[in-house]
Amino acid sequence: MQPFLRMKARPRRMPLVHRLLYTWDGWLSGAAPSLPVPPDFSSIDPLWLGDGFRRLGCRWTCDLAQMSFEVEPTVSPAFFAMRVKGRLDHAMRQSGTPVQWSRKVGVRSLGENTDSVVERYLSLQQKRGDFADPQYARTLAEFSREYPSVRLEDPAESARGRYWYNLHLVAVTGSRWRIGREDFLPRLASAIPEWADEEEIALKSMSFMPDHVHLAFRGNPLRSPAEIAEGCWRALNRASGLRLFSDRVYVGSFSSYSRQSIQV
Repeated sequence: MQPFLRMKARPRRMPLVHRLLYTWDGWLSGAAPSLPVPPDFSSIDPLWLGDGFRRLGCRWTCDLAQMSFEVEPTVSPAFFAMRVKGRLDHAMRQSGTPVQWSRKVGVRSLGENTDSVVERYLSLQQKRGDFADPQYARTLAEFSREYPSVRLEDPAESARGRYWYNLHLVAVTGSRWRIGREDFLPRLASAIPEWADEEEIALKSMSFMPDHVHLAFRGNPLRSPAEIAEGCWRALNRASGLRLFSDRVYVGSFSSYSRQSIQV
């Protein structure tokens, strides 16, 4: 696998609508003879809040610590993984109950819906749409794409961990301008895969509606959802040749498991 693309964050505050939930899995380097003693989370939780994420729950076994968090869109999975492990390790050492962690960790995005539900939802967008012009509906469907070679259940991997980092992004045109007018649609359909390749994003599907576009993809773990959303927004407007899309973008996380299936 090619190294993750490294790019500087651009300081822009987009009014993102977001719903981002992650789990963090940390393994002990060797099986512990007894259950490790969890740290005093009351001392760590405020620090994690300052980092941009709020702990929702945790579960401990002799060889695994698993925690779930609600995360701000400015936090990348790579930073999230590093900061959860670093603060946890420091707190346990300070309390006199250190453990040896494996170098690798696992980060998984969660949502109310699973991969299959999101993919099916996107594939049915045009079929469910109430279009007065059938030809217009066929045109939107013609430029929408599914990429069967991309398996969202597979993680992105690095030397330090595995990341199931799946995002659903929705970009809406300003003033609900119709994408099918002018020649926006073919330009957007070309620009989206190009943007995904440049940013090392595994695009699973893109679905066009009259005034918005849905994307499902596996993100680059070094990039936060906010950075990814801004990059997509810029690519869409650049391809349009004007500021066609509103900067109010929705981005949400999902995976093979729903939030309800992981009780941590």
